[in-house]
Amino acid sequence: MWFRPMFDSLKSRRDATARSAPRRCDHLPGLAQPAQFEVLEQRRLLSGSPAITISDVSREEGQSGTTAYTFTVSLSRASSKQVSVRFATADGSAVAGVAYVKSSGTLNFARGQTRKTITVLVKGDTTYEPDESFFVNLSRASNAFIADAQGVGTILNDDPAPPPVQDWPLPPQPEGDCNDGPYGCQ
Repeated sequence: MWFRPMFDSLKSRRDATARSAPRRCDHLPGLAQPAQFEVLEQRRLLSGSPAITISDVSREEGQSGTTAYTFTVSLSRASSKQVSVRFATADGSAVAGVAYVKSSGTLNFARGQTRKTITVLVKGDTTYEPDESFFVNLSRASNAFIADAQGVGTILNDDPAPPPVQDWPLPPQPEGDCNDGPYGCQ
């Protein structure tokens, strides 16, 4: 997701060129979780810096072991400078340590390089459950700006649903006085 302010005029050049701090945006519709967005000022948008984006991944989890979910991080164009960006996984409905292996680090793009990957290992199981999700968040880019800060990993359930519970007929009730014996009707 990319948040870009609109400027009515360029008369306030100072406002258009100042670097702004990341802002917390809990109120934006369509967000899977609260996120932080860096407000991109006009100077950076028009400077020719490459934009960084991350893909989403949706796969089945597997029955055992781990399954690699590979997110692609791309630059909109090759840069003559080295570009770097930090990444970290975050829980959605999937919980780190239970459904996937937590991961974080820094991606470094060499000059001219436009694609890198981040691999997150998802733990397989045989439990029927709803699909789950986790996130890979990008932050602190250098020599580029982040146009899409969050990749969504969707863990598709591949386990069969349990059989339905059957209503068995109740056994016939005994006739007569239910006060026979120490435990009532038997």
